Amino acid sequence: MRAAAAGNLLPAIDANARRAIEVAGQRIAEQSKWPRVDFRAVSAHYFDVLRLPMMSGRAFTPMDQPASEPVAIVSESMARKFWPSGHAIGERVRTPSGAWLRIVGICGDVVHDLFDGRTPTLYLPMTQAPAEALVFAVRTAGDPLASVDGARRRSRRWMRPSRCSRSRACARS
Repeated sequence: MRAAAAGNLLPAIDANARRAIEVAGQRIAEQSKWPRVDFRAVSAHYFDVLRLPMMSGRAFTPMDQPASEPVAIVSESMARKFWPSGHAIGERVRTPSGAWLRIVGICGDVVHDLFDGRTPTLYLPMTQAPAEALVFAVRTAGDPLASVDGARRRSRRWMRPSRCSRSRACARS
């Protein structure tokens, strides 16, 4: 096993998570009319493991902790939709129940839903937005089945009580 990452969902599986968002400077008074985007809470190595390129800005780092500034990464399609110039780095968004998130990166688009194609996606670090459930992505150097035992051991480390709270899945990446 070369690397592993976790998130609330992986691309192209039969599930999705969407969140309403408010974009700073584009105020819509009624939350029910806020635009909705695909939502992913992911570990720091998610983009590397899935080979999802960072088009500009940065990926999540160990510095993105609960006590630090809330940050997000947006997909290219989200950057184009809400900032027509495509310059989303440094801009802010929030979900109805959340704090303002500073956009620190723009990643390439990925198909999350085979029927919707490339949809605007908001990524948050799991350290700041713990997922209710986790799925894992594993990158191997050879036969993926030969890495199953190692992947299971590594995933169990994510589930240690020191890394988890009672009501949330693990938050450390």
